[in-house]
Amino acid sequence: MDLNREKHRLRREMRAKLKALAPSQFLSAGHAILPHLMPLLDDGEHLSASPLTVVYFASLPTEISTIPLDRLLLERGIRRVLPRVVGKDLAFHLLGPELPLTHLSHDRLGIPTPDPEAPRISLSETDLVLAPGLAFDDAGRRLGQGGGFYDRTLQGIRAAEAGAPPVIGLCLDVQRLPRIPSTALDQRVDGVCSPERGLLRLTR
Repeated sequence: MDLNREKHRLRREMRAKLKALAPSQFLSAGHAILPHLMPLLDDGEHLSASPLTVVYFASLPTEISTIPLDRLLLERGIRRVLPRVVGKDLAFHLLGPELPLTHLSHDRLGIPTPDPEAPRISLSETDLVLAPGLAFDDAGRRLGQGGGFYDRTLQGIRAAEAGAPPVIGLCLDVQRLPRIPSTALDQRVDGVCSPERGLLRLTR
């Protein structure tokens, strides 16, 4: 099997499925996922002596909406971190405590993005990463958009002595597949969470 060709085919298939959904389904899913994420946030706050720091993403129209999550994190006073594309890498920036996702400016790709002057932070200084993806399976395999941004970032931080926070993939239930083709370079997530199937935690 040509894995690259199979992943390319699967990306086309998943993008078509997501594009066919109504915008309201992505927002509804964003609300429905919150109860499944609460144990992660509660555990993190219980174990951490400092304010919890969570990395997540500003969702695109065909991704599970992170606006409800953003509001929850704001209400709980959790430190919020968003990625910004810098060349072929991701830089992570702290958001201001009063700045919601809906007030962010957009980059050239139309992605809501933190200000480049906002404080940068290493993933090793965070407690939890909530990652996007086109599809996930129950072994933690992730199908990204094809740019390799998260794979490179996670590979680098996991190889560092400081270690990496747990990474949980957020998605709709239609994005959870039986098996996703992967290579040794593809980084697996530590869990997957969707509205109906809930949270699956894995061990690496």
